[in-house]
Amino acid sequence: MDNNSTYFSFFFISPPSSLDNVEEFYHTVKTCIMILAAVFLMIYLAFSIFMMMKYGGTPGKLLCGIYVKDANTLKNVTPVQATIRCVLSGVLWCILSSPQTFSWVSILPILVILFAVFDQHKQTVYDKTAKTVVIDCKPSYR
Repeated sequence: MDNNSTYFSFFFISPPSSLDNVEEFYHTVKTCIMILAAVFLMIYLAFSIFMMMKYGGTPGKLLCGIYVKDANTLKNVTPVQATIRCVLSGVLWCILSSPQTFSWVSILPILVILFAVFDQHKQTVYDKTAKTVVIDCKPSYR
């Protein structure tokens, strides 16, 4: 293989030429996967923040008629509020879904949900921190 064709192999990674390079190949693939995951996470975070600021929620929330608004003014959230809410909720649900954290930390999402159940305005911890509220707004057909 010439040098030009090696750049277009699997994710720009050339397969090992011998068993001596397998460990290096594994490390390279692992690094590329982590970089791709970080890029997709940043794109998802930016999309969620944009949708929350511009339209009041992510596509799933909007389809259900649920909107995230500023708790004080009931207007669209600011970029800071959207970022705080998205990051905190993402961290919380990553802890819940991660199989490695099945310990005392896995009770944290349950406590957050219980906190919202007994809260007067039904706000979660990340809603209180970001000073946001989730509003169920069904259209009336008259």
